[in-house]
Amino acid sequence: MKVDNYYLTAQYTYPISQLWAIYLNLGVNRYDIEFDDVRYTDIIAPSVDGVGVDFAAGLGIKFQAFNGFGIGLDYKYLGADKVQTKVGVLTFSFSF
Repeated sequence: MKVDNYYLTAQYTYPISQLWAIYLNLGVNRYDIEFDDVRYTDIIAPSVDGVGVDFAAGLGIKFQAFNGFGIGLDYKYLGADKVQTKVGVLTFSFSF
């Protein structure tokens, strides 16, 4: 099975302190699913193949140091019809 995702989200950031913030992402996920493995037809029907649009969301917390460097922890959910992607992400950033 192959799933390609392209997602677009809007982010709302709520500062907890001068260095810490939490954020919420909401948007849409465009997916393209190709199901080519017949071993799992009892779990996922081959009719899952297709292109569509579904829900995308994320929730995270980030720390931004005074020198511009930051670190964050993020949870993303990308819906794709009957296949859902749930991912934990560790991010590193730098602000100019």
